[in-house]
Amino acid sequence: MKKIFLTLALFAVTSANASTCTLTLGDVRTAEKDGFFAAYSSLKPAIENATGCEFKIKNYATQEELYHAVINKQIDLAYLKDFPFYLAQKKQSDVKPIVVALSNSLENDKPSAFYSTYLLSRASDTSLNSLKDLQGKKIGVLERSSTSGYLVSWYALNKENISARFKQYSSYRALFKALQDGEVDAISTWDWSIKQNKAHQVHILKAFPQIPNPSIVMTHTLPEAQVDEIKNALLKITEKDNHKAVQGYSAALPNMFDGIFKVFDDYCQKQPNACDWK
Repeated sequence: MKKIFLTLALFAVTSANASTCTLTLGDVRTAEKDGFFAAYSSLKPAIENATGCEFKIKNYATQEELYHAVINKQIDLAYLKDFPFYLAQKKQSDVKPIVVALSNSLENDKPSAFYSTYLLSRASDTSLNSLKDLQGKKIGVLERSSTSGYLVSWYALNKENISARFKQYSSYRALFKALQDGEVDAISTWDWSIKQNKAHQVHILKAFPQIPNPSIVMTHTLPEAQVDEIKNALLKITEKDNHKAVQGYSAALPNMFDGIFKVFDDYCQKQPNACDWK
């Protein structure tokens, strides 16, 4: 009888300490392993300790797949890049950012919640010195949902009525190789990729700063106390590793996405099919 009582008591203690909730975060693992979820080893215990919930990661193949998981509320949190976040918020107003990733800029190593998009040409190509010089030229880009790899540069050229030919590549590494090999005249990229590809022999034709880094968003209304626990846990994380894109997290500030969302508004007005992620 005593043995049974002890067993029941132990079970009760174990159950009381067990996690009573689960938080699932959606992320995209790319073939290039661009490192946007490099802080995972720190993030999991931080959120579990702060919330008392089990923290799980669910990987998706593309940002579009992750977007659908967000709007269908199949996950609680998501590591969304700016454009799919914009599209998701258009569908679901309760999709809101909690924190924004911090990354090191090209100019210095101080982590920032913002980055710059660059149009680069080869340093040896002295015929290209401004956006207007790209008229009729070939530009290497990523998929059409990439803010730095396509959308910002598309917007800038379109605004100046510059007609260029876009050639799509699968990764930033492939972009830099195409530029080096002369397959394209210029490429669209961002700070971290320039550092990673050690691209010193390039010329900056145009820089577009103050673009928010990808954010961790909540996909539905979570309890306010739980959101604060998650946010506070994330704000304490720092990586201090220049080989990783993410150096930590910063609080998402009001209106910080307004500028880039205006770019997306213009893009979706002119290219509605590209913004229809059914």
